[in-house]
This record gives sequence, structure tokens and C-alpha cells, in this order.
Amino acid sequence: MPPAVLGDVCASLIINGHLWKRAEWIAPSRAALVHYGAIQNQRGICLGLYGLAAGLLGDKPNDAEGLRACDEGLALAKAIGDQWMMAHILHILAANALDMGDFRNAETWYREMVSIRRSIGNDVEVAIGLWQYAEVLSRTLRFREAIGCLRESTRLASQIDSPQDVVHADSAIGENLRLCGEFSEASSILEDAIALARDQLPTEDVIFPLISLGKTFIRLGDHAQSRALLHEAATTVRSTSGSVPTFHFDRREILDAFAMLASAAEDASRAARLWGAADRLWAGNVTPRRPQSAWEYAPYMEKAWAALGDAAHEAALAEGRALTVEQALAYALGES
Repeated sequence: MPPAVLGDVCASLIINGHLWKRAEWIAPSRAALVHYGAIQNQRGICLGLYGLAAGLLGDKPNDAEGLRACDEGLALAKAIGDQWMMAHILHILAANALDMGDFRNAETWYREMVSIRRSIGNDVEVAIGLWQYAEVLSRTLRFREAIGCLRESTRLASQIDSPQDVVHADSAIGENLRLCGEFSEASSILEDAIALARDQLPTEDVIFPLISLGKTFIRLGDHAQSRALLHEAATTVRSTSGSVPTFHFDRREILDAFAMLASAAEDASRAARLWGAADRLWAGNVTPRRPQSAWEYAPYMEKAWAALGDAAHEAALAEGRALTVEQALAYALGES
């Protein structure tokens, strides 16, 4: 690849949002740093540092070289007054902090990122930044604050006619409303998000609102409707596996939701097996269960444990941990 266009390649990756392919950023970003360093092109160097940081931290959260690239890139972006690049590097820092459970820094960096994007006047990036910032609020159990941010995100996304961002924000609003105990409003918003995703977006965009609505119906006591929604989410995961970003169809979240349903339906052994299967997947991931999810699942986990007793509960968990991902999904769907 000619070195003169390496910076444009990095910029294209950023602009087109190929965040799930960050490992592909590393090689061109290193080459861009060599090329632009040789000709002392400060913006090119900054872009290369951003791409390197995004690639390394996307592949391995808290990677030391990735964090150094963030620090150097942010300092350079500030020095040359490049607000667009400052916002993107802050986004990487915030996302990494969120993954590592460093909610204080994640909140600070997301807030600064949103502020810069507002000053630039890019409503698309403000809308995205607000629902990302709202995730920090939700993970710190500040559900009402999160809803406020998300409603603004939905408003902006609607104004700029970005259905994907509307679905993302409304799905998160529905989740936070459920966590506040407002099940009727949550179900209404989630149903609208599902309808919009089915009508205008790729198949995978319906998965998160399906899972969230499924959990809402558990809270409402409608287990049959919940089972139907979670079944659709799981089968959609199977049909899209390998073709889209993994955050769209997290099997861990689906197994957790099926376990919650089993506990609510008084099937404690099934619930414990499913949570054992989910535990195995969470244990192999840098990011643990989201705190808001753990908070919601806690009474259902305790219910299953109380129904089984220590020995039977631990045995069921162990049976679940022994399942492969596909075996666990088949078990959740009632196929085995």
C-alpha cells in the first residue's frame, strides 16, 4: 500500500465505523507512523497513533502500548488543536476504561468526548456519544440519569434520520426503564425499537432489544412471551454468527436471560445449569457481567440456589460449565 494513502486508510476505518475490525488497523497504523513521522506531518502522526491505540486496545484491553499511543495521540491532538481527533482518542480511552471497570475515568472521558463533539456540531457523533456515556451511568446503577441522556440521543438520531442510532438508544432506554421497575413503558419502547430494526436495519440489530424485551416480560410474569422473544434472539444469533460484530449477539447475555427465565418459572436446576454455562463464557472474557445485569439477576440466582441447596446447586452449575457454547445454546432452546 503506498505510504501516502495510509493515513486516508486509517481515517476511512474510523469514519466508516469498522470498530469490530480493529486488529486490521494495527499494521497500516504502524506504517502511517513511520511515513508521517519521516515527513513530520503532525496530523498524520496523530491519526496513526489513534489507529494503533484502537487496534491494540480493541484486541487486548489495557494493552500498555495501546495506552501509550492514546496518551501521545491525545497530547498531540491538543497541541495542534485537532478536536475531531481528540474526541476519537477520548472515545478509545473511555471505552477501555469501561471494559476494565474504571467507571470514574470512563465517565470523565465520555463526558469530555461528548462536549467536544457538541462544539464541533456533529449531531451523529453526539447521539452516539450520549448512548455510550449513558452505559457508564447504567453500570453505576444511575438509571434515571442514563434515561435522560438516552432520550436526547434518540431525539438527535431522529432529527438526522439515523434509525440504527434510534434503535440503540431506545433499546437502552427500555432496559433502564425496566431496571427502574417501569415495565409497561419499557415494553412499549422496546417493541417500537424491534419493529424499527426489523423494518430498516440488518438482522443482528434486533437481537439486543429482543433480549431486553424478553427480560421485561419475565418481570411482568409473562413467561411464554419471554420464551418466544429469547428463542428468536438465540436463533438470530445462530443465523448471523461470524458475519457481524460480536457485541450484537453476545451469547453470554442470551444464556443469562434464559437462566433468569428458568428461575422465574421455578425450574431451579435448569437455571443453575444455564448460569454455569454463562459463567464459563464470562470467565473467558476480560469484561465481567455488566453491574446492572448482575444487580437484576441477583434475586433470581438466589432463588435457584435456595430451591436446590448448596450441593445440588453447585452440581448443576458444574454441569452447565461443562457445556460448549453451542451445547449451551441448544440446551437453552430446549433442543437437548
